Amino acid sequence: MLNNYFLLARKVRRFLGENTKPVLSVTDFTHASAQIITITRFFYLFVTFYIYSSSSSILKFGQKIPQDPLWPIAILGEEVFVGHGASLFIFSFVTALAASILPASLLFRAATFLSLFFITAFNNSFGSISHSMHFVVFVSFLFIFLPNQIKNNNYPTRIDRLSAIAVFWWIQSILLLSYTLAGTLKVLSTGTGLFVTDGLMRTVLTRAIPNGGSPLAFEQIVSNNSLVTQFFYLGNIYIQLISIFVLFRPNLHKFYGCVLIMFHFGTFILLQIKFTPHIIIWGLFFVMSPLAPKSFSLLGTLKALPIVGLTFKPFGSNTKEPLMNEHTAYLVYDGECPFCTNYTHMLNVKDKIKDFRLINARDGGEIVEKIKAIPFDINEGMVLVYGDDYYFGSDALHMMSLLSTGSGFWGTLNKYMFKSPTVAKVVYPFMRFGRNMTLKLIGVKKLDYDS
Repeated sequence: MLNNYFLLARKVRRFLGENTKPVLSVTDFTHASAQIITITRFFYLFVTFYIYSSSSSILKFGQKIPQDPLWPIAILGEEVFVGHGASLFIFSFVTALAASILPASLLFRAATFLSLFFITAFNNSFGSISHSMHFVVFVSFLFIFLPNQIKNNNYPTRIDRLSAIAVFWWIQSILLLSYTLAGTLKVLSTGTGLFVTDGLMRTVLTRAIPNGGSPLAFEQIVSNNSLVTQFFYLGNIYIQLISIFVLFRPNLHKFYGCVLIMFHFGTFILLQIKFTPHIIIWGLFFVMSPLAPKSFSLLGTLKALPIVGLTFKPFGSNTKEPLMNEHTAYLVYDGECPFCTNYTHMLNVKDKIKDFRLINARDGGEIVEKIKAIPFDINEGMVLVYGDDYYFGSDALHMMSLLSTGSGFWGTLNKYMFKSPTVAKVVYPFMRFGRNMTLKLIGVKKLDYDS
C-alpha cells in the first residue's frame, strides 16, 4: 500500500511539471529516514521548551474556571484541572523531554500529544482563540504514527522507513494546504479589492487600531509607499496560494521554508502578530526537509515556482544530459515474466554504455537488495540502476530507448517510440497491466518483496 502511495505522489509531481529523479537513491532514502528522527527529537525539544516557558500559565490552571470551554474541556468538565496545575506541568514537561530522548516510544509520543492537546484547549477556553499552537498539536498527533523501533539512529526496516517518510509528507501537506486555503479565502473575500494599491496599508492600519496605534516606523513606511508595499501584499497572497504546489516540488522546500519564516517575521513587524511556533515548524519541516535535494540551484528554484517560474524558463537549459559510460548500468527485471525477458533480450545498448548487465530480480543479489530499500516495488515494473540514479517503470523504458542503438526492428521501435517520455508514461500502464494478467494466468507468484 505504501508503494502505491509514493507512486501516486510521484505521478502528481510529474503532472505538475517537476523534472526530478524518478526514484530516491538508496543513500538518499536512508539519509532521509535518519534525518526524520533528528527532526523528531528537535520537535520534542521545542515542545519541552514551550511547556517550560508556559509554566506560569499552566500552574495557574487550577485557579481559574474556563468561561467558554472548548469541546475537549467541556467533555472532561470545566473544573477538571482545578488543583492539578502543577501535576499537569510536571507530566507534560517530563513526557515531552522523554519523547525527545526516546522518539521511538509510542507511550511518550502519545502522552505529549494529549498534554499539548488539553493545554491548548484550556488556554483557548476563555472567549478568544489563538491559532499559534494548533499546528504544533497537529504535528504531535501525527508523530504518534511514527514507527516504534530505532536501531543505529535509523528505522531498521524498509516499511518503517516508508512509514516515517509518509508521516513527514503528511505533515508537510497539511501545513501547505492550510496556507493555500488561507490565501484562497483572502482572494475570495477581497475580490477586485485585492488589486487596490493601498491593500497592505489598509491591513496594517486596521491591525494598528486594536493595538492602540503602534508607533512603529514601518507603519509610516507602508503608508507613504503604497505601490511598493502593494507589491509585497500581492507577493504575500501569491506565496500562500502556491503553497500546496511546493509539496510536490522538493527542490522548493528549503527556499520556501526560508520565505515563510521571513513572512512570519514580517507579520510581526507590520501587524504585531506572533507565530513563533510556525517559524520553528517551517524550519524543521522545510528548511531541514530530508526530501529536498542536497544541492541548491537558485535558477532551478526560480524555474520551479508556479507561474512566476515561466519567466525564468529561457535562462539555462532543461535538456537532460545523455548518460555517460563511466558507470555500470543494471536493468533489473522479473525473470518469470515472458514480456520482461523478451524485452531485455532484444535490447542492444553495448555501443552506448561501457558495461550493461541484466539482473533477474528473483535471483537476488546486492543490486536487488538496494532496490528493495527504496520506496518502489519491483513487482510493479523494471528498474534501471545507473550510478546513484534509479529509473523505475516508464522512466526506465524511456532511458533505455535513449541508450538503444536502434538496430533491428525492435531496436528501432524502442528507440523512437519511447524516446518521448510522454509516450512512455502513456504506454507503460498498459504494458504493466498485460504483464500482471499474464503472470496470473500462468500462475507465477509475485516476488517476496519485503523479505
